[in-house]
Amino acid sequence: MTRAFHPKYIIKAKMFCEGIVEKSDIIGAIFGQLDGILPESLNLQRLQETKKIDRMQVEISHQNGKTKAWLKIPTTLPKVKLAILAAALEQVNRVGPSKTETIVTNIADTLEKARDEVIERASEILGQWNQMVTPKRANLLSQVEESLYRPKIVNIGKENLPAGSRVKKSNEIIVVEGRADVLTMLKYGFDNTIAIQGASIPDTVKDLIKGKIATLFVDGDRSGFLITKEALTTTDVDYIARAPQGKEVQDLSLKEIRDALNRKIPVKSLKIEVENALTFKDIAPKEFFQTPEGEEKKKAAMKKLKNIRTLHDSKLRRKLFSTLRENLLGKEEFAIYEYPKKDTNITMIQKGQIAGMEKSIMELKGKTEKILLMDGTVNQKIINSCVPANFKIIVGTDIEDVVKQPYSLKIDVLQ
Repeated sequence: MTRAFHPKYIIKAKMFCEGIVEKSDIIGAIFGQLDGILPESLNLQRLQETKKIDRMQVEISHQNGKTKAWLKIPTTLPKVKLAILAAALEQVNRVGPSKTETIVTNIADTLEKARDEVIERASEILGQWNQMVTPKRANLLSQVEESLYRPKIVNIGKENLPAGSRVKKSNEIIVVEGRADVLTMLKYGFDNTIAIQGASIPDTVKDLIKGKIATLFVDGDRSGFLITKEALTTTDVDYIARAPQGKEVQDLSLKEIRDALNRKIPVKSLKIEVENALTFKDIAPKEFFQTPEGEEKKKAAMKKLKNIRTLHDSKLRRKLFSTLRENLLGKEEFAIYEYPKKDTNITMIQKGQIAGMEKSIMELKGKTEKILLMDGTVNQKIINSCVPANFKIIVGTDIEDVVKQPYSLKIDVLQ
């Protein structure tokens, strides 16, 4: 009885042959060329005999006198030997008389599906647990914190806006977005704070800040920008302070609050008309939004791009950077778009969390040229995943360990 083969991994590769070749030609070329590269312990014939690899699976298509082939090699090899075999496979550069390029597109873990099912079921169990067992316990910390600072919270004006007890007496006022922000500020001793409780500025706040030094302290997201835009056109606010990008005031530490308030900018220093602004960067000096750490990261990324084919400075490049910055940055998400043929209008195909990105890319089919934007680091594994799915551009927030860049693919880093 023949024993069933249960692979741990499957090496997936793609071949581009300049001429017409058949499956047997491809398999023969692989066995022949790897025989002179691999050590005796990785001899393909011996690996098949000892059940370390299974029969190669090859699919081919012929078009315009050329051949495309898709290979799968099931294996139980350990990781180091598997990596050597995969790297050697990319050295196959000729099938018969035809010049050939071989690219390993993925190494699939056959246990991944089982792991995904375990994760999904575990999430369901945890969700039920939280609903049935721990709702009161989960809220314990916030309940204690609120009870601790509740005596210091007062309600002001006809809108009953939450505020610190000294907000009326103080000559300096900090205006925040919501009640949770007031609680956080009170926790660190800022009892001259008042919340607007919405996207518009209430009349009570407008009246309160007259004749006082008022700082608008907003979240580091688009809602914070919109509130800033309105406040600057409808109130007498003196300064703007902003939480770090992607963070909310209610989640900040004391150090982050102090840093943000120390970096506040005077309204008088704004360079352009607020009503024409599109983003935070349009209404504030560059240094207000960039930290020294961010500048160092940018310099490091530029150094890594030295030998990478990037996008030229163009409308499309600026559009992609703007889209990544406004829609993905700080969220650990990715988005896939159709590559525009004439203008810079890009249509989204798919969006999701970075954790599931590679799986989503591998499932993409069709000849549509694509663009990948990601709030994450571009690496060789991601590049290899994108090649078979016909991606033309990848833009991330950093780049590392790129050793091979296909000629048809441009890579860039948000700047």
